[in-house]
Amino acid sequence: METHTFYATGVGLAFNVYNCTLQFRQELPEIPQDTETRGVNFLNHAQLSVLMSPQNAKALAALLTHFVLDYEKNLHVTLPIPDEMQKMWQEHIKTGAD
Repeated sequence: METHTFYATGVGLAFNVYNCTLQFRQELPEIPQDTETRGVNFLNHAQLSVLMSPQNAKALAALLTHFVLDYEKNLHVTLPIPDEMQKMWQEHIKTGAD
């Protein structure tokens, strides 16, 4: 079986009672031809969709949570994420610390 590697710089999520869809994408900066242009625009270069059941999504969330918590603990770091995601992390993720 052939295996492909896909490095994602962004991910979207769609969820309903039957399925969870993760849409991974590579966002690449657009290089303006005009040297006077300011700012950065991003282009979606590639996209990969993964569909799974809510049960498998829950299992994936548990595995990812375990990995991230171990990573931060072992390396003595706190991975930065946007404030709104940090609030969700703190409210919904149990760290095991009493």
